[in-house]
Amino acid sequence: MKTGKKLTALLLAVLLLLNLAGCGTFGTKMARAWQKLDKMDNLRLDIEDDLILNVTAGGLSLPIPITLSGTVDLYLSPIQAKADLKLNWPGRETKLAAYLQEDGEIFNLYWNINGGELWEKASLTASKPRLKPNGLKYIIEGAETFREVEQPGVADGSIRFDGQLPGSFIQGFLELYEVEERVERDFGLDVQDGLFTSLNSVPTSLWINKDGVLDLIVLEPTAFLNGLLPRLTSDFRAASGLDQLPLEHTIESNQIVVQLSHFDELEMLVIPEEALAAWGEGAADWK
Repeated sequence: MKTGKKLTALLLAVLLLLNLAGCGTFGTKMARAWQKLDKMDNLRLDIEDDLILNVTAGGLSLPIPITLSGTVDLYLSPIQAKADLKLNWPGRETKLAAYLQEDGEIFNLYWNINGGELWEKASLTASKPRLKPNGLKYIIEGAETFREVEQPGVADGSIRFDGQLPGSFIQGFLELYEVEERVERDFGLDVQDGLFTSLNSVPTSLWINKDGVLDLIVLEPTAFLNGLLPRLTSDFRAASGLDQLPLEHTIESNQIVVQLSHFDELEMLVIPEEALAAWGEGAADWK
């Protein structure tokens, strides 16, 4: 099997198990959809993440709209990626251009902010994922709620499935890839005690097109994030002294839309010379 297709191969195996576990139509069609993706060498993701953050103090609430949008081109053998993203919030826009390149056991990441001349680089070594029984159990449970939804007036042959991804589904992926320690280190979250299993589920819609390929994902993680937000901000508030202020952060709404397209249609990825020439840190273990 090609190195770059470890992820889709693993997900395919999981979804086949979902089918055997009795998830019916959803498990069958998703297994076939991932099987089709597993045979592809490249695809494009168009991402739109719209979030409204409410900051409340002294009885006054200020809604802050934040949007992350852009395109990610993925190449699966070897693993490469190109990302052009924009982060917008009131009075500010930040643009990110980034490239990821697999080089043996190392992944080189190059990035540039706001189109400046300076490119930066980081090199990471990635540990090979290992399947853990607990993680697989969580993912099987996560598929149990998905049901096909009728789409009156839709004649393009697509099929829509709606369901709820429980927090345990995310916990399961962390365990599958054994990255709990990294998440704890980078975000200060105590995830090894099953943190995500106690959070709200994420309403999710999945579309499979007439060719049997997964081409649209819509997530509504508002309630999930509101359960996670206090844990993410508590250490920062304490370190900055803000924990003494009557300041509250809540998510009013959040929707993430991911459109998959350009299956095996992308041109060869060429990383700019100025990015390849960037000075960066040596390889660090990424696990």
